[in-house]
Amino acid sequence: LDPDQRESRPLDDDEVAMLERLQHDGVTIALHGRDHRTRFASPRRRSELSGLHASATGELLDTALAELESAGLSRPRVFVAPYN
Repeated sequence: LDPDQRESRPLDDDEVAMLERLQHDGVTIALHGRDHRTRFASPRRRSELSGLHASATGELLDTALAELESAGLSRPRVFVAPYN
């Protein structure tokens, strides 16, 4: 992934294929956020979830889950909050 990228993008075919192989091999895939874009310049608040209201956080994570499912991947059963 390009750390200088400014726009969100869907997973590409190679990334989806890798995740499918991992899931097929029994690896548990965890949700960690949606696109890892930080919301604040401060190093102490570098997280896409920092400062979001609970409802906005829920919407962001629901969108991430829907994107994974639309790519044909199983729904993650684990969430690991970002701590950058």
